[in-house]
Amino acid sequence: MTKTKWPTQTMILITMMLACPIASHAGSKEVLPLRVTLRGGMQGDSAIELVSMKSKNLVNAAMGRDLRDPVPRALVLALVHQCEKDEAQVVVFDRLANKVVATVGKLKIDAEAHGPASQILVGQMEIRDVGYLKGSKLALAGKVIISPVGCTTKIAAAAMGSLKLRDLGTDVTIIVPAGRLSTGRQLATLP
Repeated sequence: MTKTKWPTQTMILITMMLACPIASHAGSKEVLPLRVTLRGGMQGDSAIELVSMKSKNLVNAAMGRDLRDPVPRALVLALVHQCEKDEAQVVVFDRLANKVVATVGKLKIDAEAHGPASQILVGQMEIRDVGYLKGSKLALAGKVIISPVGCTTKIAAAAMGSLKLRDLGTDVTIIVPAGRLSTGRQLATLP
């Protein structure tokens, strides 16, 4: 091999290696566990009652189960995101069956600023009527870490807004002035 062919062949090999992960992600959807903590209050009989909701409570509400019941270990609140898109689905994901069992809503980015491997954003999580959850919106602001192929690998955001749901046969609205949302390690890739 001559000196001039070696760099050219090396560049072709590197280009092919970089292109393969991009091609393998094209059209696929990443499933990331979604950890949510919402702290707020709701109208009580004579005063404001403090309320804390976590991902497990949202899974139970979406599945039409009592909010205080234990959540089956296989079920998790998750974010299903297609690489390079500004919208993702919020779902209940069954880790054993490797499938979505309920669609809770969607997360939409309203505005963003990009860096080389991250972005800051403002957006909203729109929750649909499913199970005991009723149409609700939470405003989000936070940071997203993006892989070299354009996929979201981590989200950390603050949330505020209102969450409407049915609890013990009564419709309630929880006012959320302080909430947190974050993702964990990828659970699966869906076609």
